[in-house]
Amino acid sequence: MLQRIVLSQSGRSGKPGETVKKALDDAFGNFDVWEKEFRRIGAGLSGGSGWVQLGYNLHTGLLENYWQWDHQHSPAATLPILVMDMYEHSYQLDYGAAAQGYVDAFFRNIQWDIVAFRLDKARQARALTAT
Repeated sequence: MLQRIVLSQSGRSGKPGETVKKALDDAFGNFDVWEKEFRRIGAGLSGGSGWVQLGYNLHTGLLENYWQWDHQHSPAATLPILVMDMYEHSYQLDYGAAAQGYVDAFFRNIQWDIVAFRLDKARQARALTAT
């Protein structure tokens, strides 16, 4: 499932729209703080295995960054909004051991309208559980 999310969000769409930017600002203080943390998690996984996930917590209504080992151990009550694959097969052929180049390319190719769509759907799901 996570690989499908990664592939569906790839494509250039520039910067995040106001909805996503405001949600990241609310959760992390500002967009740059969020991006720095997300990138750091990815750097920590380079040469290893795992996923970096921006998830929407259905309990708190906040966006949170996570490291995820596999598909079976995801954060409780959290829906994936943005996922970066840090398994070696994702970057080794193109970037070798220089995983940072892969992370940079990932950020250049985020399709932010897909991220906004997922955030909207996650918020709708939270509203359903709150009633």
